Amino acid sequence: MLPLKPNNSRKFLQFTSIPFEMFAIIFAGYKLGVWLDVKYPNDNNLYLIISTLTAVFLAMFYIIWRVKKLFK
Repeated sequence: MLPLKPNNSRKFLQFTSIPFEMFAIIFAGYKLGVWLDVKYPNDNNLYLIISTLTAVFLAMFYIIWRVKKLFK
């Protein structure tokens, strides 16, 4: 029996999990920011903004890295 080689359709099937992974990373950053704002209160939710934006950039970097790795 010949081993199965991943073809293009199988590669594109792996993209279906990307929105869920991005949501998980961004939600974790959001929850971290909320927790930091409760623990160290300030007037303008600075920790929430910083941690959420950092999580968005991390999610984008992770997705770009994963796509590059997939098509190598």
